[in-house]
Amino acid sequence: MKFPQAVTLAAIASTAAATDNLLTPDKLEADIRTEELQSVLWNLDKIATDNGGNRAFGEPATRPRSISSSSAP
Repeated sequence: MKFPQAVTLAAIASTAAATDNLLTPDKLEADIRTEELQSVLWNLDKIATDNGGNRAFGEPATRPRSISSSSAP
């Protein structure tokens, strides 16, 4: 057996062994804590409030203000 084939088979075998602990919607739902979720949402809202209602990177509220050369005398 060639080396690349052996590596591929080993990867497939290890993946098959790891599938015993699949992530399911029920497991995901059970892992969500209301208090932690509310904390994350509060922080996202604070970021938006501090930046003119927007959390997007690079939007006008988050960009550094540049000095316009057109206002020079």
